[in-house]
Amino acid sequence: MARKRDAGKFEDPDLVPIMNLVCVLIPLVLWTTTWVTFGQITVLRGAEGGQSKGRQSEEQKKLRLVAVVTKGSLTLMAGRDVSNDVMPEDVATGTKGRIDLPHRTMSIADIQKERQSCQPPADPKAFNDCAYWAYMEKFVKICYENPQGQVKVPDLKAFNINLGQIKDKAIQIFGNRLDDKDQINIKSEDDIPYCQLVGIMDFSRMRRFDFDWTADEQFKAEVDEAIKKGIQDPFLDPKVWKDAMNRELLFPVVGFVN
Repeated sequence: MARKRDAGKFEDPDLVPIMNLVCVLIPLVLWTTTWVTFGQITVLRGAEGGQSKGRQSEEQKKLRLVAVVTKGSLTLMAGRDVSNDVMPEDVATGTKGRIDLPHRTMSIADIQKERQSCQPPADPKAFNDCAYWAYMEKFVKICYENPQGQVKVPDLKAFNINLGQIKDKAIQIFGNRLDDKDQINIKSEDDIPYCQLVGIMDFSRMRRFDFDWTADEQFKAEVDEAIKKGIQDPFLDPKVWKDAMNRELLFPVVGFVN
């Protein structure tokens, strides 16, 4: 009869599975470390100098446009490599590399007064103040639950105008070398109502926020052509944009960052 094992006695652990795991992990860690090292070397070489190396560094630049939303302001920032080009120094304040847009303190009555006194622009490509104040009246009633007094409202007009200037400067200086030139990232402070973020997206999509692309034959034809090619949302795929879409779209590709 086999001897019974003593109570509480433990067998030696089986180390074979552990050793097998270690043998797999060690080469994997070494390979990962090597890959990261090569990636860093490539970037550093591109920034050392020389005509071809300078061109490589230029191609690696990104716009990295970010809209920071707080309870009191909208701030636009871009990547360190390009911010001084697309966001020149503010002569009045001396601010460099960013655009600060304080919220406006307004009531529904203030907005209605602006709407009643506005004049449609003579140039159809100019900013339409009448359409803007009509939008803002609905925006504040919905987003701020029809407030009785004044509230702090994002300056979406200044936001849209500045985005157009940033886009123009980015294209003028860098052409198509910024592969994220059609994207804006939104970073929001805690407790910012989602409806405010929707307003920001509305005014970042088009140069003319009130532009009805379905009524523009050329624009609509370009969208329809992209859809026929299997593109589910042509607004989010700059590679398929043609003349009309490139002319009218600002930053329809939106990302959210922490």
